[in-house]
Amino acid sequence: MAITNFTQEDLVLMREWGRWIKEQQSNKPFRRGRETDDIQTPDVLIAKPTSASGIPARVGDTPGSDTVDIYRIGSDGDLETRGDTKLAYNLSIADIPQDFIVIRRNKQGLWMAEVDDTEILLGKTDEEIAARSTTTTGVGTVSVFKIAGTTLTDTTVNVEAHNMAGSAVATDTYVQMNKDPFSGLWVINFEDCG
Repeated sequence: MAITNFTQEDLVLMREWGRWIKEQQSNKPFRRGRETDDIQTPDVLIAKPTSASGIPARVGDTPGSDTVDIYRIGSDGDLETRGDTKLAYNLSIADIPQDFIVIRRNKQGLWMAEVDDTEILLGKTDEEIAARSTTTTGVGTVSVFKIAGTTLTDTTVNVEAHNMAGSAVATDTYVQMNKDPFSGLWVINFEDCG
């Protein structure tokens, strides 16, 4: 049985509802109110920092950054420069040395250097870090150091480090830390016993 008693106004209203429903269901990339400048295709490039010191570490909320040369794998299988550069950002608290790295462009169009998740940091304890108590780690602050030539140099970056050992780590002790892949926390895995 067909319904045939629609007025002209009813038909206009139904058409408007149909258009509105269709607009709600579509995901047009340039619909009104959407910023068009954040639509970037993610890209991945091979890069090498132009500076001999590499890309500096993040300090607080400010990422390190430096210019990188862009490379590609040539027809002979060797890396060859493309002849262009990009500004790459480092979100890590460790410097990225002048070596081949991967950079990715985010949706904002910024190039982010990829950092290996198996980071190791060198440091010196700022305070005594308590021993582990049953399953609770000791926690304390460690100043992060880097090796400049053959000299351990303070980077002025501090991290919170966890002690899993059954004995405390004394103040002003050189330590090595690894990042726990599950929690992202720094864990002391070596201390100078000298």
